[in-house]
Amino acid sequence: MRRRHQYRTWEELSGPERRRGLAILAVVGVAAVTTVYLVVGGGDPQATAGAPSPPRVALALAGAGEGSGVTASQPQAAAQPPQPQPPTD
Repeated sequence: MRRRHQYRTWEELSGPERRRGLAILAVVGVAAVTTVYLVVGGGDPQATAGAPSPPRVALALAGAGEGSGVTASQPQAAAQPPQPQPPTD
């Protein structure tokens, strides 16, 4: 009879014991992969990686004010950052 802290090495295990150990490891591995897949999610296979780009038109329109004449039909002009001005002496 074995005591609690006397373990056998892999080579000391019999054939059925090795197969049982490998089957248990396989089930645990599949369960771990499935859990990660369900927690993280499969997602859309056509989705791009990373965070979405910020809405440039909405930010530009919010900063432009109501009386500036910038409309949603002018997204490229509204999305341009201000150009630096040369220093004046």
